[in-house]
Amino acid sequence: MNPFPEEYFMKQALQEAYKAFDHDEVPVGAVVRYGDRIIGRGHNLTQTLNDVTAHAEMMAITAAAEALGGKYLKGCTMYITLEPCVMCAGALFWSQIDHVVFAAPDPKRGFRASGVQLHPKTKLEHGLLEKEATDLLLLFFEELLRSEKPSHIGVCFDVGRENVRTAYYPEYKGTRDETPEPIRWGVPHIQAILEALNIPILFVEGYEADDVIGTLVQKAEKEGFETYMMTSDKDFAQLVTDNIKMYRPAAFGRGPEIWGVEEVKKKFEIEDPKQVIDFLGMMGDAVDNIPGLPGVGEKTAKKFLAQYGSMENLLANTQDLKGKMKEKVEASKELGLLSKKLATIITDVPVEFKANELLFSEPDWARVEVLFDDLEFRRLKDNAHKVYGLLGFESDNTPVEVNMPGAQTSLFAQSVGEEEGL
Repeated sequence: MNPFPEEYFMKQALQEAYKAFDHDEVPVGAVVRYGDRIIGRGHNLTQTLNDVTAHAEMMAITAAAEALGGKYLKGCTMYITLEPCVMCAGALFWSQIDHVVFAAPDPKRGFRASGVQLHPKTKLEHGLLEKEATDLLLLFFEELLRSEKPSHIGVCFDVGRENVRTAYYPEYKGTRDETPEPIRWGVPHIQAILEALNIPILFVEGYEADDVIGTLVQKAEKEGFETYMMTSDKDFAQLVTDNIKMYRPAAFGRGPEIWGVEEVKKKFEIEDPKQVIDFLGMMGDAVDNIPGLPGVGEKTAKKFLAQYGSMENLLANTQDLKGKMKEKVEASKELGLLSKKLATIITDVPVEFKANELLFSEPDWARVEVLFDDLEFRRLKDNAHKVYGLLGFESDNTPVEVNMPGAQTSLFAQSVGEEEGL
């Protein structure tokens, strides 16, 4: 019988995550248990080692295999602070590990969102010390404040599942699971924190957060702002211009990235960021249940864009195609146009851009204190005090921290030409 409770081993994984945090790595940690012993430990070291495979899980798997003298981890349990990515899930599959327990889910980038399965004999559990892991992981907003010092800011949310896309294509996002209970529980708390911080919450009934962002950044650009969309969602690359950029938070062991026009062109092998819409329309998107053109994947989509430039031009010249590809594309022209429409971020949502209402302002510290005490965000208060100090807001030693697991993305802007423009 194991003398230690499950929480003990997850706390050991959290200690590993803090080691990663202290080295400016994405804070994810893992341990492998065999009986009552920890035989493998690991934390993210991708930046330190300049190795994209140096994830916490991979490090722990390797250490455990060495301890056992073989490649299989039968009889072992892994405790990991964040839901594994597809790469790590594959390694866990082949290790034939008995049991995997992760603390915080990753609904967008975790292995479950990609349809990947662990070994049939592997037992999967999650939610153990989820709050503690989330406190450490969800530092997107703090990172934004600390490094970019925005002059204006807003956070956009989705409103339910029904929107303009489901109106003409009911299957849109139809393959997604219901919102996980921890996220459903967390969103009202997130919104309460944002309100206490005097950060505007933006949403429009019938539209997705993506569309609200798309509309606002284009309106902000017209008023002379350089605007950053804080998101890891590749769909937003279609909006990138000289004054509208993507700020991709640290993830999967890599540091934060800024995508401008050249970065988008290189990433997608295109001539204009607007062609991202055609790219997504051609290959589809399993996560959003956008069908795309049958038989067209990433490589083929890039090839078609290099040759034809757009979905419409491809569909107008199908006589150039050969064999099965020609048959598939010619039989799916309407599907291709539908897919492009679904992938297009709407930029004429009925929402006003009011710069004065998005100005970064001092929080309601008393309200913030009550909220964070209720949520037991003790460790994060000190960090928040430092962050707001960087922005020139004193909190009378009443520090705060913002966690945003329910927000789709965030918008922040700096007037072009100002001294602290990004």
